Amino acid sequence: MKPNSFVNTLMLIISFALGEACVSWGEPESEIAFRKIEIDRKPKFEGILILPLTGTVDSEGLASETVQNEAKHLLGKGSSLVSELNPIFEAANAKELMPLALQPQMLWFEDLLRKTPIKALISGSIYRFPGMEFGLRLEKDPTPIVKVLASHSRQLENLSKALEKNDKTLFQEILTPQKEIAASLSKLQYWAEVQFEPNWLMVFFLDGTNETWDAGKSVTLKVIALNFESGGIRFAGSSTLNKTVMAVQYKTMLTTLTNTLVRKVTDYSLADR
Repeated sequence: MKPNSFVNTLMLIISFALGEACVSWGEPESEIAFRKIEIDRKPKFEGILILPLTGTVDSEGLASETVQNEAKHLLGKGSSLVSELNPIFEAANAKELMPLALQPQMLWFEDLLRKTPIKALISGSIYRFPGMEFGLRLEKDPTPIVKVLASHSRQLENLSKALEKNDKTLFQEILTPQKEIAASLSKLQYWAEVQFEPNWLMVFFLDGTNETWDAGKSVTLKVIALNFESGGIRFAGSSTLNKTVMAVQYKTMLTTLTNTLVRKVTDYSLADR
């Protein structure tokens, strides 16, 4: 091979390698929006209760665990996972009801994040998530709520089976006509959260699975932080990755999306507005 040909070939290989590196480690595409009134009310973002992942989650809960743990790691001691409500449910003799009690809120947040664009989330005034409607007349003692739920043991068993199968459609079909059960579950979850006294509920929504990622399709992660007392959203964000931009394993991709969103929403300061 002639010297010039060798140099040209070497330069092509280097250029291709650099190009691949740039493509493989690009920044996710993100959209972030903030609501000034909520930031003015509580400038410090702390007292955060991180709820489980919503959207297209796996039945084993690995995606939810990855997103929650990364968010908590980044947010630090001012944040908590919903599992930290366990002692409150145990004290109310309702430990077995904890997974079910959370579902009305999770289904509501999933529907909100699936259907509403980021800017539209911020433009809304307040959001009355399930349980909030009982705030003014919530019982101090949860025993009556637990007794009501105990009287519906068969339906609760059916709901538990649907939840174990990660069958949200079946879960909603069973729950929707059961108004007393739905209201009691919402009351119980909200009661436990009131005891915990969070400032914010932080919820992530995932659009995309391991299979869609391996197939080269985009995966999107959304997030909102909602004022637990007022129902106002502090911020809403969305971040999207494609495997042509970052050729990594699914779990690494989820960590990257979570890291990107949390970093962008927490780096925001009043001076930036």
